[in-house]
Amino acid sequence: MINLTKFTRALAILIASATLPVSAHQHRAVGVLDTNANGVADAGEPLQIIGVNGTDIIHYLRPRGVGEQPRPEGYHPELRGGGYYYLDERPRRVYDAQGSPAFDNLGQPIVADEGFSLVALSSDPDFPEPGHAHPGALISCEIVSVTGPQGGSFGFWDAAQSFYYGTPTFVLPTNQPTGSRRFIISEGDDYADADPYGHIHDRAWSANIPGGYFVTIRFIDISTNRPGGSPWHTPSRNYVYHFKAGPDFKPSGRRVAGAEFVLTWSSQMGISNTAYPPETGMVFRILRSTTLAPGEWTSIGQVTGTTTATLSFTDPSPPAAKAFYKLAYDWSAP
Repeated sequence: MINLTKFTRALAILIASATLPVSAHQHRAVGVLDTNANGVADAGEPLQIIGVNGTDIIHYLRPRGVGEQPRPEGYHPELRGGGYYYLDERPRRVYDAQGSPAFDNLGQPIVADEGFSLVALSSDPDFPEPGHAHPGALISCEIVSVTGPQGGSFGFWDAAQSFYYGTPTFVLPTNQPTGSRRFIISEGDDYADADPYGHIHDRAWSANIPGGYFVTIRFIDISTNRPGGSPWHTPSRNYVYHFKAGPDFKPSGRRVAGAEFVLTWSSQMGISNTAYPPETGMVFRILRSTTLAPGEWTSIGQVTGTTTATLSFTDPSPPAAKAFYKLAYDWSAP
């Protein structure tokens, strides 16, 4: 007799492998740290990410619509992301320098695999994945801390939320206690021989204002199946993920002939010139101060750019002594 659940999972793996060029995204797979090197998930061993953990990658949160594929009617694209800077695991199409979709040598669309899913490895005896947690483990992800720009907030969108709603499942203000908010990774339940496996799609991350966000997460076994009613595994170490929302400014300044001062900066948001069709209409305001005092900034002009541009602004008459300049990019949640 064929176990349809196991057969379906194996078939899904084969299909995913066959269609990788058009559905690529990264997996961050949770299993156990084999502390005694016996190849078995023992009680008390900590959870960990197996393989690439993504902590050395900048994950760019893009404004709604940048680099996205057209979606079928009913997916409410005007609500997807709710006006937030946003990243989910769905692939973003890659375009050539002329703005046309790019294809590989097999005629398959090329996609950027910068999105990711948090998954848990399977202990299924017919299809065991190396490094899996103990049967009966129930793995969750805890958001330990969120640091970022003052007044910012970081959001988590659970499965299907990003298709149909304009607000995150939960929102965490930056630089404040998170309340140890969690979401489940495993798809089973809290019983003795449950497979810790989990692979849930349509989850996403968002931020409300531009800036860099550092999100610390860890993985916790919340099962009660170990003898005595405790979890099988201890929590993982902390993993710090770097998300960047909005333009990747990197400003520089120089004096030119006469008294003029020229500012130059990138508005790319991590988007290379050939990776995505540019988003236009990005308005940057330039402010100037001689004291750095909060109320002493004066707007002296603005420049409109795109997500593929390096921009510049010339101050024709900077103060004779010294001056400070600030760029303001006001895209945010409505």
